[in-house]
Amino acid sequence: MKTPYYFIIVIVSACIIITNNLVFADNAIPHVVIDGTISENGCNVINGIITQALDIQNTPIQACKYHGKYFKISAYLGCPLISVGDTRDPETGQKFNFNVVCDEPTTCGLKNSWGGYNLGNAGNADLLNASTINGTGYVITANYGEGVCLSEKYDEQKKKITMIADGLWKNETVLNVLVPRALLTDTTVTIDGKKADAKIEEHNPKNETTTCNLCYYTINIPLLSSQTSKKIEIGVQDTVYNNAENWNNYYMLGSFDNSFPKKPTQIFVFQYKITNGTVSEFKGQRGILSAEVHSTGNATLDIKFPRNYPYTNQPKQGPQYGDTSPIVLVDAYDLVKVQHFKPDTKTTDCFFEYSIPFSGDHKIDLAWFYLLSTSFPLHGDNIPQSCNTQTIANWPPLKQINIGMSTNEIKCDDGFDKILHPDNKTVSCVKPSTLSRLEHLGWIKPHFDPRMNPKIVLTNSSYAGIDKQDRTMVSINNQTFYQLTLEHTIDQLQSGESIKFQNVTFSFPDGLMKTISGGMTTVDIKFSDGNEEIYEKIPTRYGGTYAENDITILSNHLGPQAGLTYYKDEIKLLVGEEK
Repeated sequence: MKTPYYFIIVIVSACIIITNNLVFADNAIPHVVIDGTISENGCNVINGIITQALDIQNTPIQACKYHGKYFKISAYLGCPLISVGDTRDPETGQKFNFNVVCDEPTTCGLKNSWGGYNLGNAGNADLLNASTINGTGYVITANYGEGVCLSEKYDEQKKKITMIADGLWKNETVLNVLVPRALLTDTTVTIDGKKADAKIEEHNPKNETTTCNLCYYTINIPLLSSQTSKKIEIGVQDTVYNNAENWNNYYMLGSFDNSFPKKPTQIFVFQYKITNGTVSEFKGQRGILSAEVHSTGNATLDIKFPRNYPYTNQPKQGPQYGDTSPIVLVDAYDLVKVQHFKPDTKTTDCFFEYSIPFSGDHKIDLAWFYLLSTSFPLHGDNIPQSCNTQTIANWPPLKQINIGMSTNEIKCDDGFDKILHPDNKTVSCVKPSTLSRLEHLGWIKPHFDPRMNPKIVLTNSSYAGIDKQDRTMVSINNQTFYQLTLEHTIDQLQSGESIKFQNVTFSFPDGLMKTISGGMTTVDIKFSDGNEEIYEKIPTRYGGTYAENDITILSNHLGPQAGLTYYKDEIKLLVGEEK
C-alpha cells in the first residue's frame, strides 16, 4: 500500500538541519510553562523573541517569548499560502498581519485563543532529536491538532517515549507519532498508565529484510475529551503488557454503492497477525484480501474483518442468495498447487475473525464471490456504535487524500469547516471564524454542491391521503403539504421531464433508470429563492414488481419544504404549506 507519510518525512528532513545547529546548556536555560504553539515566522510577526528553554520534562525546545508568555516553536503541515489579514491579540488588542494563515499562534486550550489554524488533527509538527545509533541520527515526529500543547522525551536506555499532552479539546483528537523502528523494542502505548487503543503501522519503504534505517512506525493515539494533562508512553515493557496481541493494521476505503440515502465512504481498519511466520506483503481491494506469507513450519495467519465494512449486497430482508462466507485460496496463480478451503471463523461484536493455517511460502487470498450482479445497495452489518473506534479510522484531510478519498468526500472533525485550495486537490479544515475571514478577504469563494441526502426519508410508512389522486392536501409528520399525483406511472417517467408545482420545480434528468434489481431515479428540486437540492439513486421498486413499501423523501430546505412520494406505480409531488 502506498504510504501516506512521504510529505511529512520531507518536512522532517528539512527541519533537522535547523534543530541540529542548536546547542543547549542545561544550567543556562530556563524552565518555562508553555502557553501555546507558533511557527518561527509567526514569532517574527508578533515581534517575539526566539529563545531556548526547557519544558515540563526538561526537554530542550525553542520558544517564542511574547508579553510574558512562551509559545513553543512548531512546524506545520500542508498550509495554504494565503493570508487572513489583521488578527488581534485577544489580551492586548494589538493588530498583526500574518502572511500565511498557519503562522497565527494557537493556545493550549480555548482560553485567550487567537483563532489559529487547524488541519484536521495534524496541525502542528514537533521534532525530537531522539538518538544517534551507529552514526545515524534519528528524529521522532509528533503531529497534533490545535488546542493541545505537547512535551516529548525519549529514554535511550529503556527505549521509551514519554509525552505529556496539555490543554482542552472538546472533541476527540488523534496524536500521530512517527518513530524510527530502531528506537523501539516494544510498541505498547499507555495513557496515564492504562493501555491505549492505539493504531500502529510499520513502514518499510525499500522492503529491506535486515537492518532498516528507513523503517518506521506510525502510531495513532486517540485522546478523549479532557481538561487535564495526559501522560502518554510508547514502548512500555512492563510484564503486564508482554502478552498483548501484536495485531497489524491495514486501511482500506469502503464505499456504500447504491445506498439511499447515500452513506459516506469510510476508511476501515482491517487487522492481521501471524504466528510462527512472517508477512512480507498484505493488501486488499473489494472482495479480496491477499497476503504473502512465509514460515519454516506450521504457522497461522489471523485476520480481523470489520463487520460494518460494505462487503455484501444481499437484500437486508427476504431470502439470501448463495453462500455468504469467504473462501481461502492458496497459490491461486498456480493451477497445479492451488488449494481452497473454508477458514475457521469466529464472529464478535465488531469483527469477523478468520484463522488460516499454512506451512512454507505462499500467497494466501481470502476471497468473497457472492456479490450479486445487481444494483442492490452495498452494506455491512449493523454493529454496536462503540465498535467504530476500532473499525473506522478518523484521519486528517492529508491522509484521507493520500489513501484515495475524493475531495468532495473528505470529512472534518465536528466544529470545523472544509475548504478546497485553488489547486482543487488539497483540502483543509478550519474553524468557522477563519472561514468567514477568508471569504470576507476574497481568498476563497463559497462552494455549494446541490447533490445531497434528503433531510427525511420515510419507508414502511404511509400517511392519510397517500392514495388520493390529482391535487389534494395531506399531513406528513404533523406538517401540511400540497400533493400532486402525476398523470403517468413511474415506468412512463421520461428523461429530462420537469414539472413546476406550487412555485417549486421538480426535474427528473435521467427519467427511470431500470436495473436488474429495480428502478432508480434522480430528482432535482429548485426553489424560488434560488436554492437547489439533487437526490440521486432513489429506489422506486425492486425486482419485477413495484415495491410493497412506499418511500417518501423531504428536503433540507424549509420554507417551503418539498419532496415526493413513490406509492405503488404513482409519483406524488409534495410542497409544504408556508405559514
